[in-house]
Amino acid sequence: MIFENLSNPFEGNFLRVAERLTSKQFSRTISATNLHAMACGLETIELDEKLLESLSTRCWSPEIGSTQFGLYSDYTTPDQVPWLMTQARLGCYLFGLLPSVEFAATLPAPIAIAGHVIHAPYLRAVGSQGNLQLLDEDGQTILHLEETKKPGLMPTWKEKDRDCIVHWGSASLCTMSKGEWVQYWENENPRGPLASDWNNFRKELEHTLSILEAEVPHIYLWTSCLIKEVVPLADPGDGATNSRSFGLWPGQIQMSDGATFLNQVNMLVHECSHQYFHLARWFDTLVELDAPNVYSVLKDTERPLEKVLLGFHAFGNVWLTLKLLSKSNAKIDVNEMERQEIHVRNYVSALDGQLQKHCSPYIRPAGQAIYFPLRTRLAENGFPLSD
Repeated sequence: MIFENLSNPFEGNFLRVAERLTSKQFSRTISATNLHAMACGLETIELDEKLLESLSTRCWSPEIGSTQFGLYSDYTTPDQVPWLMTQARLGCYLFGLLPSVEFAATLPAPIAIAGHVIHAPYLRAVGSQGNLQLLDEDGQTILHLEETKKPGLMPTWKEKDRDCIVHWGSASLCTMSKGEWVQYWENENPRGPLASDWNNFRKELEHTLSILEAEVPHIYLWTSCLIKEVVPLADPGDGATNSRSFGLWPGQIQMSDGATFLNQVNMLVHECSHQYFHLARWFDTLVELDAPNVYSVLKDTERPLEKVLLGFHAFGNVWLTLKLLSKSNAKIDVNEMERQEIHVRNYVSALDGQLQKHCSPYIRPAGQAIYFPLRTRLAENGFPLSD
């Protein structure tokens, strides 16, 4: 099954599969959006098939997540479809699928674009040749974006005259974001305070990524493939970390400042692994709908079985990463490595115990394709799994 490739960095070609799935999902989303536009007599989005084939994973981003969210919520009525089309059209322009844009629309909901969230009742968009201006009803600039290109790298967009780009090793560029969308779409899970020094956050993150790229390239590619935005959160203090991501907001991770190298690796691999899990969920059901809630060591309470599988997938890949780093030439605090390995191993063992109990009746083939290859990889690398 294709989802085996999303289990861990060592199953098949996860990059090629991620490219295929993200492009396919993007095409589906635009097609569904166009159907609503036609029903309302609005202009549809016409895309060049050859350009679609060159997308890579560029469209796994908050812009397409916001569009998808609109399709499955209350934003498909005639008065809401202009918002839906605005979000989709701006995404297509950012992804290089439209040579230019020029349109205006009334917006009943916020628009996600290049790490920003624009909440304005009226919006006029004018863009061409690597620039995009968003204007209000008085013609005043709300946001001016410019495309950032580097040879051999996937382009990204940033606010004009603002330095917010992270060099994600040699493979990609990423935008630092405030994660403002949370207050609109996930207000029951409010975002914590932001880091105070974004330049230092970027410096530390780029340093970590450079080590991963040099010492564990498979893991580095795993982290670079699907990430478009990173939200620098404040250091929670006392050696703790804070990171998270959301299935409805693809391509963005949130992670705290002030972490040690190993803690930063832990957050990176954990949240980037969630991206592959969420990508699989966009295409198939991983766990039976009637699956019971089971105990999760992560929250010390009962949780949906799918959440336990999600946790196993993330921490299992973190454990593999720690194992590889311990054999590498990276300069690592041996005592911290031992503490991290024990901590992660205990989580993986407890999560695996619950999955073993409930796998046969409740984890569907797509979920098993995520679970079993990773479990096998863990065993092959010396993880003490119970039978």
